[in-house]
Amino acid sequence: LSLYRRFFDAAPDMFLSLAPAGQRILDANTAFCRAVGMLKDEVLGQPVDLFVELDKGWEDALGSGGEFIAGQIKTNSGIIKVEASISLEGNPEGQPWVLGAILRDVTLRDALHSELLQKSTALEKALEEIRSVDELKDEFLTTLSHELKTPLVSLKGFLQLLKQGRAQGEQADKYLDICWRNLTKLETQINNLLD
Repeated sequence: LSLYRRFFDAAPDMFLSLAPAGQRILDANTAFCRAVGMLKDEVLGQPVDLFVELDKGWEDALGSGGEFIAGQIKTNSGIIKVEASISLEGNPEGQPWVLGAILRDVTLRDALHSELLQKSTALEKALEEIRSVDELKDEFLTTLSHELKTPLVSLKGFLQLLKQGRAQGEQADKYLDICWRNLTKLETQINNLLD
């Protein structure tokens, strides 16, 4: 019994023993008393719903069959979110004798979960922005490639005609003017790109 008592009082989770009728607190460990900021003598005999509110309510929680039930503990310094596991112990005749309640503080876990969701949302948004920038980059490179190649194709074609001697006199001068305009256009585009 003393080993059980030491375990009961030293456990990090909150343990309560409750009377089945009226759910009054028969026993509470140190973790529970510390959470509510009261001495054990101040807690014993009090209705459990004075301190612990379960989302399902205590009556419905009794029929939950050992599943974890969300709830909260009201303290002087605020609310502690908990998950409760309730078990009903019977006496040798099978009559309800005592309720056992284990309460685990999930305040920090819920806060970390919320923070993780926020960061996940921020990462998804950043990824979407990266994809958008990547699409803009691809579009920019496609446009740039087109804008730089067009004057080069024209230059190459007219210079080839001149080199092969297919243009003479005024026609040669006209081709040289076209080449000059394309060189100027190319120079302007390169300067704009560098800027």
